[in-house]
Order: sequence, then C-alpha cells, then structure tokens
Amino acid sequence: MRANWVELPPCPRRPTLRPGRASPSGWRRSWSGFRSRRTPAWGSSPARRRVFAEIIDPDVVDHSRPAGIAAGSEGVRQQLDGFRQAFPDFAATILQQVAEGDVVVTRKVFRGTHRGELMGIPPTGRTVAIDVIDVVRLEDGRTVEHWNVVDRLGLLHQLGAIPEPSAA
Repeated sequence: MRANWVELPPCPRRPTLRPGRASPSGWRRSWSGFRSRRTPAWGSSPARRRVFAEIIDPDVVDHSRPAGIAAGSEGVRQQLDGFRQAFPDFAATILQQVAEGDVVVTRKVFRGTHRGELMGIPPTGRTVAIDVIDVVRLEDGRTVEHWNVVDRLGLLHQLGAIPEPSAA
C-alpha cells in the first residue's frame, strides 16, 4: 500500500502548538509550530528549555540513541547539549518535510564550526555540513518516538578524522 505523503507548506512565523488535534490538518498545524520552534529548543537558556519541554515528551523513545546516552528526554537533551558544545554556531536548515497521520519525516542539513570535542576528536575549526533525516511520531503535539539517519562518515571526512576516499 502506497503512503499518501503531504508536503508541508512554508512555516509561518512562530505559530503556537495545537495539542490534541487528531486530524491531518491539525497535525500539520502542530508540526509547523514544532518545526519553527524546534531550533530554539537546542540550547540551555531557560526559555529554550521550556520550549524543549513543550515539544519533547519526557518518556520519548529515541530508537537511534547512541550507547551511553540516557533514555527519554534527558538523553535527547544530552545529545543536543554535546552537539551544541562541539558546534556552538550550529544551525539547521530544513530541506524537505512530509507528514502522514502522526508521523513526520524531515530531511535537513546541520551546519556549524567544530570548536569543541566531538566523539574524542579535538576541535579543528573546520566548518561542516551534516546531512540528517529524522522521523518522529507525535502525540498531542509532542515527540514520543524518534529515529534518525546521520551522515557520520561524511562528518568524519569533513573533520579530517578519516581520509577522503581516493577517486577511482
């Protein structure tokens, strides 16, 4: 059976989350609010922590969670904080986003300058672009499940941690 994917319209300025909407249009509105408010949640200011608490369920299941990272929203916070320390100027650009029912898929690029340790790699000062695909399942406007695919090999190449493959 083929999925009926819906391309989301451009996100308006900072809409509010609309929890409890079960219709596809309600999810799109909720997700648009989540999408526009998601980047501010990546930080440690009190306002950003409040937004994070609004959009990430405390018991979120991160199916892509690395070993050694806590479960639930605390683990998500650990990962975001670690990434923010390694790339303090970190920014995300959403390239494509589609939704069906309570699931949203986002293809994006993270960009930042490597100024802190990451996976044991000391700061290089290099600017990187990391391709990411996220899949989230929402309930009442909050993320309750998460899966992702990150181009870690490309990241390691950009940081100089492993050599680029030679041209054939």
